[in-house]
Amino acid sequence: MVLLAGLVAAVVCSSCSSDAPRARTYFETLDLSSPEVAVAEFAEAFASDDFFRVWLILDRETQADIMLAIQFRAFGDLVDTGAFDDFEQEWLTGGYDFSEAESFDAWYYFDQLMLLADSNAALLFDLPAEGAFSAVGPDRFSTPSPDGGYVVIETRLTGDRWHVWRVSVNPPTGDTTFWPGTPGS
Repeated sequence: MVLLAGLVAAVVCSSCSSDAPRARTYFETLDLSSPEVAVAEFAEAFASDDFFRVWLILDRETQADIMLAIQFRAFGDLVDTGAFDDFEQEWLTGGYDFSEAESFDAWYYFDQLMLLADSNAALLFDLPAEGAFSAVGPDRFSTPSPDGGYVVIETRLTGDRWHVWRVSVNPPTGDTTFWPGTPGS
């Protein structure tokens, strides 16, 4: 009996730890502890075409805006549809016809859309993997873009984690565009 009690205590104590709780999900492994870190994570994920990670770093309102853009086929809010001869045909031949979809996992459709755009030079902006980001406010960061303009990434605090809210693309012409789509409040 003493041996059994000792064994039970050993098993219970082996699962005890004084360390901080470990991440249970991939999302929880992301370091979004500050605006600077969230922007660095976002830029690294974007530059490496890890659009699933980009999705997880995005603010929940931004995710909702993207889901609506995809559902209502407002793809121009997300990618440069003019870079394709026939974007709708490219999208449909990729198998992304919602009338045929058995399920709707928004992050998956976002990932596929962004990969399609990337393979056709149709991303609305480009980011360096390791950033030369300058703070332009407490939650806004800027980096030069390849066309001579600049990209501004804005963050928001949700709970105790920072997320990317929106990206503004500021080409040398001065015609600012927002990603995704029109700026929110």
